[in-house]
Amino acid sequence: MTDTVNYNQNKVWVLVHFNTGRIEAWRDYGDMAWGSTIYSVIGYFEGTYRQALKKAKQLISQEDTQQ
Repeated sequence: MTDTVNYNQNKVWVLVHFNTGRIEAWRDYGDMAWGSTIYSVIGYFEGTYRQALKKAKQLISQEDTQQ
């Protein structure tokens, strides 16, 4: 049985920004420790997958304007 993802359902997402510039949203199940030298966790978001990606892009844009 395959696990399908409903991208329109509200969930908690970890917003990840890779050193290469790529942005991703990963599901947060509450029991994981996040951290790596190849990406930074820029935040957490509750909502749909698309909303999470939009929020991640906003956070990155805010970081760029503050530097």
